[in-house]
Amino acid sequence: FLLTSHYYYSMVVFDILEGEYGSPTPTPPIVVPLDLIPQLPLQGHGEDLIVDAELPRDLSRNTVLTEWRKACERIYQRASIKFSTDGFGDGVTSVITDSRCNQHITANGSYERAVRLPVAIRGAKKAGAGSSMSFPLIYTVEDRYVDLAEKKILPKAHTRSYLNRLKNKISALPADAKGVPLTDDSDGKGGEDTMGSRGSFTAAVVGVAAALKGVDMIIGGQCVNVFCAIRPPGHHAGREVRAMKAISNGFCLLNAAASAALYATAPRSEGGLGLKRVCVIDFDVHHGNGTQDILCSTQDSRFLYVSLHAGGAHINGYEDPGESDDGLYRHSL
Repeated sequence: FLLTSHYYYSMVVFDILEGEYGSPTPTPPIVVPLDLIPQLPLQGHGEDLIVDAELPRDLSRNTVLTEWRKACERIYQRASIKFSTDGFGDGVTSVITDSRCNQHITANGSYERAVRLPVAIRGAKKAGAGSSMSFPLIYTVEDRYVDLAEKKILPKAHTRSYLNRLKNKISALPADAKGVPLTDDSDGKGGEDTMGSRGSFTAAVVGVAAALKGVDMIIGGQCVNVFCAIRPPGHHAGREVRAMKAISNGFCLLNAAASAALYATAPRSEGGLGLKRVCVIDFDVHHGNGTQDILCSTQDSRFLYVSLHAGGAHINGYEDPGESDDGLYRHSL
């Protein structure tokens, strides 16, 4: 593949030949502009450069883009074959948790309570987590991810007023408080199911930090996928309290999934990874209104959000006087 324009004079040939790995029919080497080498892990950046490049008149831009995408895919595939080991992305699934997530203490009768975390870890262990290098169980999230979450990523997901209000309310609680409504609005409504304690903000930030660590591990080739056993949950937490006219925050304080997507796509100059597109697939009884509110309220082309959930305002927690006769509440994805 040859990707070039009049100012791409420096070229490099990747000797990634099928014949080098035993195939009887070698394929041509991949040739890409030297300027694009740092962008190989980020295919979209190369696409941007090609779109802006001055190409010869007889060279179709769409053809060049297609060949670039094919080249990136081939390079990734060959690099995976050549360099992957059991400890470097090849078939590795990681489980991340942190005991600080259980500083979030709700009422004894709450559906969302501390017992859920050890039960989730127990289930992961029964499935093999922690038993081999290909299924590691990680018990601690580094403080640098906690700082990254609180200082740089969470302000992208939630409004400053929401974060400050939530943090100040929690920090003002007595040390022995538990099961205190945290996300009620100015009228004192909507907070009954989202309760917590003095450690709730720390627990939520650590949960977001675990998600950021998971993104780093996947993009860095340490594993193929990550399961974050964290609490409190987050997909109902939007930019502000009670996102998309929800009647409550549904046990959620900070949105880890949306924060992970924002971290993955944020420019490196802002502390992110610079990816061009992220798809979030959310499966739950309830619609992830908070995640949709954060990622999709401005039609941001970086994000595709797919929510698989039951229908009906009584299920999804919306105040909908115009609900249809079939009991389904329809909203855009």
